[in-house]
Amino acid sequence: MLILSVGSVGPIRLEVPKDIEVSKTVLYGYNGAGKSSIIRVITMLLCGEGCLTESERSVIDTFKKSLDITLSSNKGFIGFKGEYIAGVNNDVMFRGGQISKDVIHQYIGDYRVARVLTDYVFTELGILNIYDVHDFINMLTEPEFVERVREFFKYLDPGITAIYYRKFRDDGEWLPVELLPYGYKRVIAMLYAIDRYDVVLIEGFEAGLHVDLIKEFIDFITEHYKDKIIVIETHLGTLLRFTLMKGWTTYYVSRENIEKLDLQKLYTTRLFAREIEALTR
Repeated sequence: MLILSVGSVGPIRLEVPKDIEVSKTVLYGYNGAGKSSIIRVITMLLCGEGCLTESERSVIDTFKKSLDITLSSNKGFIGFKGEYIAGVNNDVMFRGGQISKDVIHQYIGDYRVARVLTDYVFTELGILNIYDVHDFINMLTEPEFVERVREFFKYLDPGITAIYYRKFRDDGEWLPVELLPYGYKRVIAMLYAIDRYDVVLIEGFEAGLHVDLIKEFIDFITEHYKDKIIVIETHLGTLLRFTLMKGWTTYYVSRENIEKLDLQKLYTTRLFAREIEALTR
């Protein structure tokens, strides 16, 4: 497990820094609260600014002067407070305008990182797009991963009984993978990232996923990927109930506070109350 200490990042300005456990973690809150900013600085501290898109680096540059974050592991820490810093315990042993992979490996560890942003999987090796047939087919070329996808579809029982490379079998008929429903493509892309990488950061998690698919996906990755670090950003309170019951660590993120939630606290948050009101009125 990693610990991210947040004092200031993006729109978030805290009088007292708050810690976020980076393990099986969910970030919940309003649009514009700073959840995506947290995910992007975690990415930046684990694999460098080169893992961000040019536009994301540009956004981070706009608030770098006020950035106050520290990511800690059992090896040491890396942070940004006007400049990059790294060290062990409270001893700063590195300061600089940029940070290298060697410094990250020395003070945090050697983590393979993937970030999923709706239809795209970003890694140090490049970008995969679920709408690009070649990208999607490439995800389905490894037998071990294809078997894991089949296991997941057994959880769902959607009529899909096999999938391999360019085709899937739906109710006995083999069809090209281009015809897979959007939600299943997104799930496969997220599974691919989780299966191959140590740390997976997912923005806009619920896009294209119905509630029972979300529940089955959370159940599956919790059971089969116990050692993986997975951070999910969401606006859907229903998802939090599933993750909390599975032992995930969940935070309510606002510009003024970051609060660790349990089920009782979730039910009293204004955003969740408005979600329930919208469903019942």
